[in-house]
Amino acid sequence: MHSSFILLASLSAAFAFSRSRTSFDTSWRFHLGDLPAPLPTCDTAGFTTNLTGTQCLDQHRSPATTQAACEAACCNDVTCLVWQWCAAPSCGGADGGCWLGSNVSACDKPGPGWVSFARPQPSPAPPPPPPPPCVDPADPCSTAFADGAWRIVNTPHDFVVEGAPTATADRGHGYLPFNISWYRKHWTVDPLLQGAAIWLEFDGVYRNCDCTFRREPHLARAPYNHAPPKNKP
Repeated sequence: MHSSFILLASLSAAFAFSRSRTSFDTSWRFHLGDLPAPLPTCDTAGFTTNLTGTQCLDQHRSPATTQAACEAACCNDVTCLVWQWCAAPSCGGADGGCWLGSNVSACDKPGPGWVSFARPQPSPAPPPPPPPPCVDPADPCSTAFADGAWRIVNTPHDFVVEGAPTATADRGHGYLPFNISWYRKHWTVDPLLQGAAIWLEFDGVYRNCDCTFRREPHLARAPYNHAPPKNKP
């Protein structure tokens, strides 16, 4: 189970203010399942050699989880000349997923189910660097991300217990499927708090929580415990 929290706030004006405490238990926007970050821009038209139907050896696995992401991963790596993708279990007993490499001559093994493309040497010029995190409106950690269709939930909330038990799920989670999911919270800070110290305190967050405040990624992380420490954004 992995949760990503996005905390969005508006700040303005300035006065000293006495200490106060505000609960954020209500009106969180929730999305079940992970949302992929936008792919870097790269011209994939250079992959002109279609090797589909063959499996390429001498490659390394990529964490890309879709065929488009696999192609983009190779496109944005100047050392990568060939990518291949296969969605298990149609990979002839081999480990599926995304594989990248530079040895096109190693793509000579028949591989039903494998989609493979290569580009000629020399490698294209390096693409422009990717934008800073949480700037692209398509990125779920961006303040401009459109989350209007997300469910509204109150905390404490456990999305795992909402699932249906399956025989293939993890026994330690009661055979309930678990994954990465997102929570986003919008609020407006009182203008009188401008310049004051504001602390965000999480109670009982579990587990592998990664918090983003406005556009600052990884404000707080709780990899294996129930709650990250207090954090001052």
